[in-house]
Amino acid sequence: MFTLPNYDSNLDGRRVETVIAYESFEGTAQELGYTSDDWRRGFSDYSSVMNEANAGTGSTVTYHISSGYPDNIHDDGTGNRHFYAVDDLDDSENPRVDDLSIITFNNVNVSGATDLKVKFLLGVDRANRFEADDYLQIYYALDSDIDNHPDVNTNFTQGSYTLLASFRGSGSGTNASLDADNNGLGDGTTILPFGTLSGNDITLADMSFDIAGTGTNVSIRVVMKSNGGDETFIIDNMRLTGDVAASDTDPPAFDVTPSASSVSTTGFTAGASIDEGGDIYYVVVADGATSPTPTNVIAGQANGGGSPIASGSGTNLTDPFTLSSAVTSLTAGTAYDVYFIARDDESTPNVQATVTKVDVTTLAPSSLQIAATVFLEGAYNGTNLNTAINSSIPAQQPYNGVNSHSQTTSVSIPASAVDWVLVELREASTAATATNATRKGSAAGFLMNDGTIKATDGTSNLTINLTGNTGTDYYVVIYHRNHLPIMSAASIDGSGGTLTIDFTSNSANTYQTTTALASLTNNKFGMPSGDLNQDGSINSTDLSTWRTNNGAAYNYSGNGSADFNLDGEINAVDRNDFQQKNTSKTRQVPSN
Repeated sequence: MFTLPNYDSNLDGRRVETVIAYESFEGTAQELGYTSDDWRRGFSDYSSVMNEANAGTGSTVTYHISSGYPDNIHDDGTGNRHFYAVDDLDDSENPRVDDLSIITFNNVNVSGATDLKVKFLLGVDRANRFEADDYLQIYYALDSDIDNHPDVNTNFTQGSYTLLASFRGSGSGTNASLDADNNGLGDGTTILPFGTLSGNDITLADMSFDIAGTGTNVSIRVVMKSNGGDETFIIDNMRLTGDVAASDTDPPAFDVTPSASSVSTTGFTAGASIDEGGDIYYVVVADGATSPTPTNVIAGQANGGGSPIASGSGTNLTDPFTLSSAVTSLTAGTAYDVYFIARDDESTPNVQATVTKVDVTTLAPSSLQIAATVFLEGAYNGTNLNTAINSSIPAQQPYNGVNSHSQTTSVSIPASAVDWVLVELREASTAATATNATRKGSAAGFLMNDGTIKATDGTSNLTINLTGNTGTDYYVVIYHRNHLPIMSAASIDGSGGTLTIDFTSNSANTYQTTTALASLTNNKFGMPSGDLNQDGSINSTDLSTWRTNNGAAYNYSGNGSADFNLDGEINAVDRNDFQQKNTSKTRQVPSN
């Protein structure tokens, strides 16, 4: 089949007018073929393929001119060197008993085609030579009762065929015209005579006739009658056309660009839309990973066939051909590359040539849990921590104002609590730059006698709400009301939702290591005791305040910070074993 370049098409509806079969009488192998009863007597009586305007003009090769066909054979089957002509059919040489010329184009497969048409180039030899009983009639038959070519020994009958068009003379010596009202006289469109020769060229009229209905097979039959008087009918370039499904060789295009929307801490929605039915696929890989191929993406693979972080698809999409797919179980505050590819729903799908990349970063966590272990030098007893002041611990934490911390909830004190501590998270590129300004959140919790820090219920990990953060890695800072603060030596990965660190067993876990720590027995480390006023330095000011309160009754919220070993008493042990021992020790947590 050939698509006609000079006919309107409806590509948006994915159907295009197509030449289903053709016959140009040029004898090429691709043509439909036909059955006729050819004969010829002399120069003026014939029913046959010709390459001359009239048998009487000699052997000069003649071309005919028609719109769009300036020279010989074309890729849609039209040609202009040969044509079929009839003249004086009542001659004795005519093998048909009914003195007709009949051409039959049998059994063309038109399955699936709509808007069927039959088209011919038509012409006559001379003007004003046709009587009312001279005619050219075109018939068609769909599917059932399609007869073979009529027998020459039997008079032609219409049978199961339907008359499509009839051209007749309108009286004696007239032109052949379309019998528009089927009254037996030509009274419509006139078949143009080829008339004046331009060199050796003649002109034929291109005419089109609609076939009513559709079917699986169709046959076309042309019946001509021409009795004396040199009435010559000329036909050429029979084309049977119909609207058929267009051959789609183009992949779909994204009419809604691939995107990642509704981004959360653990996922997003992968979305896209294409301009025709088909499938959309995507894979999620690590940021900066090698781009997968279209085949990889369709197979749900990373580059090289490995497993992606996530994948998904929308298949057999119907109008509006949109994908909306939830991607879950990702890591908070993490960058990913998402690759999309689409293909259409042809039997052999047309696949986009290149993948489309979308960058997405999941939201940073809004909160993280802390699983930290820390010892206070003052409360350490060689094994764990004393809980001597448990009954004096207030219901509200004492750290409001410490680097903008604020927390006012009153709680019950767990039985194994040693004291309140403050935990702070900082987000920075290095420990040295993790200053006060990099604080993203803090929460006060209870330091338990085993060194773990718990939420106010005494059992759960402490949760810290975060603000202004961008990632999942944080430096952990621990404050106590009369010990020097400490900070983790490295940022801790919280992508799993929990930051875990042990400050007690390995000094390398603490920023500035032993300079920031107190060395304890049993190879343990703790926060240095003696910074009574929390100015970051254990010095004479702390000693002076201790002296003022030495021997006084213990009061947690009053003079309790002078009790450096948290035993509920303010005495020489606090000075000698802690304040004096740690004098000149300073805070190693960056401030500004």
